[in-house]
Amino acid sequence: MKAAIVIFSMVVLSTLLRFWQETKSNQAADALKAMVSNTATVLRRDLENGGTQRLELPIKQLVPGDLIVCRPGT
Repeated sequence: MKAAIVIFSMVVLSTLLRFWQETKSNQAADALKAMVSNTATVLRRDLENGGTQRLELPIKQLVPGDLIVCRPGT
């Protein structure tokens, strides 16, 4: 009986510690994601002037037809 109680206690403790560690690591990952800039420099056609514009946009605002500017080292 004592062995069963000890094993059950270890399983419960392990589960609680794992849940706590996952919560903390998810919070840390979210904080890192907030620090990272998710933007891209693109060349987009300017319909009014007939030329192109160089814009820095959030990645979510990219559309088909945007030309992404790639530079070495960045």
